[in-house]
Amino acid sequence: AAVKLTARSTLAETASVVGAAMRAAGIRGVLTGGGCASVQSGGIYTSRDLDFVLDGPGRLAEAILTIRTIIDLEPPDLDGYRELLRNLEASR
Repeated sequence: AAVKLTARSTLAETASVVGAAMRAAGIRGVLTGGGCASVQSGGIYTSRDLDFVLDGPGRLAEAILTIRTIIDLEPPDLDGYRELLRNLEASR
């Protein structure tokens, strides 16, 4: 069964699950920034977000739709999120 992310997932768990989901979908990306420093340092440096650089234009929509399948949370701005998803799905 696929791993689902929850509010209790650590930053390292989240990076691993998101990276695996993107790889499985054929989306190449690299974890960068503070999230990368936090994971690589074992938490010596802290961050609360993950930044992925994707391998080409047009991959953002695919990445968001892929990540959506592994997250067991709804974002705070539900209306904006739903509109974004409608636009992304329409652009596929």
